[in-house]
Amino acid sequence: MPFEFATATRILFGAGTCSQVATAAAEMGQRVLLVTGRQPGRAEKLCEQLAEQSLGIVTFCVGGEPTVMLESGDDEFRYANAVFLPDGKALLLQVRTGTQSRGTAISVFDLETREFESLIPLGYKPRYAPSGHLVFLRGRERELVAVAFDAERRAVVGQPVLIRDGVFEYDLSPSGVLAW
Repeated sequence: MPFEFATATRILFGAGTCSQVATAAAEMGQRVLLVTGRQPGRAEKLCEQLAEQSLGIVTFCVGGEPTVMLESGDDEFRYANAVFLPDGKALLLQVRTGTQSRGTAISVFDLETREFESLIPLGYKPRYAPSGHLVFLRGRERELVAVAFDAERRAVVGQPVLIRDGVFEYDLSPSGVLAW
């Protein structure tokens, strides 16, 4: 069953969608970064179609096939809103356990050791700001909060500061622009 998932970029997936990729890519620009699994030959037909559209192709072959880093199907733990920290070696995410009745915690997950470290006991939707702050939501009042954060040590520094309450949705750009 074919489907399309649209965000800032597009992901085409399903039977028969390979033939649509080259046309969609040509509408977006002149160069393509093609990431393949350990068998890049499986993308040969796609490379031909991209070349027919006169697109420049840069192929990046990863050492293996995609794997699941965290599984959230367990009733004991649920993970959401994961974002990479600047070094790319850890994820900032919200964790909810089956025993928590009053919200979620914000934690860091080390991709090498596969260990969690709790940062904020009650918070959700964490984001890392390039200014060196951790921005997140907390409480029923949906308070948007920031706290100084040492990304290298993966540690909160100081006390959280209220930015605004009553925030239902927010995001933070890579350059640090905060919108709610």
